Amino acid sequence: METQSYMIIRSEDRDKVNYPSPARFTITPKEHAFANNGIKSIEGESFQMLYMIPNINARNNVMVFDDGATSYPITVPEGYYTYVDLGEEIQTQINAVIGVGHVFKWDPVLLKFTLQAPAALKVTKFPGLKRDLAAVVGFAYDQPLSVSIIGGFADINYTRDIYVTTNRLHRNKRTQDQASEGVITDVLMIVPLFTEADYWDIFNRKTTAYDTLLKPRNLFHMPTLRKEVNFNPDESISNIDILLLDDQGEELYNPYSENPDFSYQFRLTVMANHL
Repeated sequence: METQSYMIIRSEDRDKVNYPSPARFTITPKEHAFANNGIKSIEGESFQMLYMIPNINARNNVMVFDDGATSYPITVPEGYYTYVDLGEEIQTQINAVIGVGHVFKWDPVLLKFTLQAPAALKVTKFPGLKRDLAAVVGFAYDQPLSVSIIGGFADINYTRDIYVTTNRLHRNKRTQDQASEGVITDVLMIVPLFTEADYWDIFNRKTTAYDTLLKPRNLFHMPTLRKEVNFNPDESISNIDILLLDDQGEELYNPYSENPDFSYQFRLTVMANHL
């Protein structure tokens, strides 16, 4: 007989000694004797988290200026930054590292970051980051030296989405959804940090809305089109491995170590012949 039930995965239930990061752990779900045979399919149904990751952090807080002879890495302290705040902090760091007289700011008319320098500079990529601070503020790499630089499109978010992945559930399984189209993938659920309305506020640079979105907040998502992972009828699984990724494909940044507030849970729908 086919049955439907639910399974809740909670990061706080993990073994914190062996898995200190809530973004990566392996767990045996409490709700089911999961090793029982008969599981036909699993769907990601919902996800919730108190999202409290600073938008500028160790994954995106360094940019490099170059005067043609010397490179100057600039590091911005981790924190929650608005456009204006970020411009002011970068200016402080530039003047401390390169020398006084630099004006780096968010232009509310152009809706771009700008730099006025006493001597010509350019921006180069910081090799230690996939998306460095120059990319965050929209400054192009390796342009001609100039005393005036105007950035392009700036996105001061750390990530737009959280990718819930599980290798064990997907191993040798065929999945089907709007993204994978029948190919093998480890992604169980994609959790957007912003609603469609929020996204357009960001796109149109409504900085008041941005200020709210960059602060810690409750995050809840229910996919309108769920990913279904299909199993062989005799499939047997004793535990589940979970890995959360950011939109650069890296493990979701966790600045809080054992802080219990940085936790999350998600619910899976389980279809089975017998449980």
